[in-house]
Amino acid sequence: MNNNVHATLSQRCQKLTAWLFDKQDGSSLAVFRILIGLLLISDVLNKFKDKYVVQDFKPTYYGFDWIYANQSVVDIFINLLPYTIFCIIVGLFYRLAMPLTAFMFGYLFLAFPEHYLNHYYLVLLYLILMSFIPANRTWALDSLWNNKKFPSPSRSIPRWCYLILKIQTEIMLIFAGLVKINNDWLHLIPLIGWIQIGLHNLPLIGWLFLFNITTAIGAYGIIILHVLGAPLLFWKRTRIWIFSIYVCFHLTNSFIFHIGIFPFVTIAASLLFFNPDWPRKFTNKLKPNVSAHNTQISKIKKRALLPKNVTIFLFSLWIFIQILIPFSALFSTNIETEWSGHRDQFTWRMMLNERSIKTVVFAAHFPENNSIEFVHLKKYLSPMQCYRIAWSDITVQFARHLKELYNKKYNTDTVEIHAYIVLRVNLRETELWTDPTLDMSKYEPIFGVHEWINPLTNPLRTWKEYLNDRTYVPPTYGEVLASMNIPSVETVIFEQDGVFIGTPVSKIFCQ
Repeated sequence: MNNNVHATLSQRCQKLTAWLFDKQDGSSLAVFRILIGLLLISDVLNKFKDKYVVQDFKPTYYGFDWIYANQSVVDIFINLLPYTIFCIIVGLFYRLAMPLTAFMFGYLFLAFPEHYLNHYYLVLLYLILMSFIPANRTWALDSLWNNKKFPSPSRSIPRWCYLILKIQTEIMLIFAGLVKINNDWLHLIPLIGWIQIGLHNLPLIGWLFLFNITTAIGAYGIIILHVLGAPLLFWKRTRIWIFSIYVCFHLTNSFIFHIGIFPFVTIAASLLFFNPDWPRKFTNKLKPNVSAHNTQISKIKKRALLPKNVTIFLFSLWIFIQILIPFSALFSTNIETEWSGHRDQFTWRMMLNERSIKTVVFAAHFPENNSIEFVHLKKYLSPMQCYRIAWSDITVQFARHLKELYNKKYNTDTVEIHAYIVLRVNLRETELWTDPTLDMSKYEPIFGVHEWINPLTNPLRTWKEYLNDRTYVPPTYGEVLASMNIPSVETVIFEQDGVFIGTPVSKIFCQ
């Protein structure tokens, strides 16, 4: 009996292996390679040089503190990336260009956590996967040069190459829907504000967006589309309809929210769900005289990059990790995650909050002479670092950075760093995010929620309540100092000219 069961399992494993390595037309993968390259090169040429500038303060991701930004390396990578991406687009030296692009792009992504974007994370994952996929066998200069060795015009690839990219896309889409099943989103917050304010003045149809029912259809429809609709991309009968809805959805997102290349990257990935030979059939229709053998899949055996069992193991491990990371974050209450910043990265938490930083003040306290110095943030932070200063790990890292600077500046090791940060999340009233009485430099980045973060207490308000009471009065530096509860302060120093103890803290805190 056991032998029969073992034989049956062995046969099923063999069938699964044969199915995963079954030959597929490579034209759809070639289209994806070209589209990803075109989208990425547009961002690299237009945004990267101004974006990736190394500051004295270099934050890091938790667990990646061994990666530091170096301006010379950054400049080399930014200048080299357009050439390697061009090689990817045309399929030239692909086996070198793709992993090199993934490495350089990954370095920039990991060395600058203040620039985290979900679409850059998704592109990085695709680049890593494509480094192990022979996407240069079709419509690539590499395949033309190898024409004598592989004479068939159709360069076949294993089925698993398509499957891993499709599963990665499904993970992103499904979790992007699951994270929206939370109290705020189900109460149409913050979507109702974005839609009613952003779209109510559109010609002819703007009046439609003034009704809550319109927002409700959008909010609940997005959950249904991602959680239930995304898996239907695998089913041939519903694929074209779901794809069409996704195209409209992503184009609408791009029009309303101006979220960069993310909508177009997702559309490009969704094309992979169609039959692998769809681009070839499309081009053949444009050229009706093409002979039939051009659509046949090459049966010539090619040496695999890795053994089959190793490929399947890595395939399974990748999927397991990609599911585990966002799945574990679902057990955190959604709004608490938005408030604390814990697990807000790498978990596909997109468009969930309208999070506004109202006040940020850092101060260095010198107990030995009872003096305090208010920090001028612009001297130490880039604009994006200021924008992301209320991400808990970055907050702690900056406090520790300030302690090192002031220790050297005043030749002491007793400096304490206090932080006064006020936030507003999803139409709630503003609240004090940090405990200003604590020495922030004593804390280290951790995987959990930092204990110095105050709990979220204010209830959710309606959009009308928010509009009727949205005036924020910033505190004065004297009020900030009082909240820090530092006894016997004899001297107060300001790094910024024209600022006094009674001056209100600037809302634009990096100016």
